[in-house]
Amino acid sequence: MGDIYLEHLVKKKPNAKTVVAKAGIAALFGTLAGGGFLIGFFFQPIAFLLVFAALFAAIYAMSFFNIEYEYILTNGELDIDIIYSKSRRKRLFSGEIKVFEVMCHVSNNDYASTFSRADVRKDYSGGEVGVNTYMFFTSQKGRRLAVAFEPNNEMLKAFAPYMGYSKLILKK
Repeated sequence: MGDIYLEHLVKKKPNAKTVVAKAGIAALFGTLAGGGFLIGFFFQPIAFLLVFAALFAAIYAMSFFNIEYEYILTNGELDIDIIYSKSRRKRLFSGEIKVFEVMCHVSNNDYASTFSRADVRKDYSGGEVGVNTYMFFTSQKGRRLAVAFEPNNEMLKAFAPYMGYSKLILKK
């Protein structure tokens, strides 16, 4: 078997919680900017600094809502990274595929009892259940972990030699 290297990028779709958080940040910026202009009548330099600092803080905070997940498959090892605003990256998961107990589509209820044993559940998918939204169950650092993610078809086919079709249940 030759070397395998695949990557797939999934953009997280905004949900209601994200919209409320963004609105709260915008309202906070508006309040601070209004306060800065009010103070500006008395202290010009302080007002300018307050408005500038509030704008910078709002832009920085908003950048955490532009999220993408990158799945990297390298010779039987799966890495999942989160990317904020296409500039900051953090590794969320790294593990050997051959130790996954099971991987199936999230709508497959045949393995619900297996996934219910998870100590930790993580959702590294785009946010909506789609055709390629899968979940795997594994143990890592003494914890049972259930992870939802969205690999593409090419990546799903590459999982088979490492997992076997008894543990990899593809959606029909």
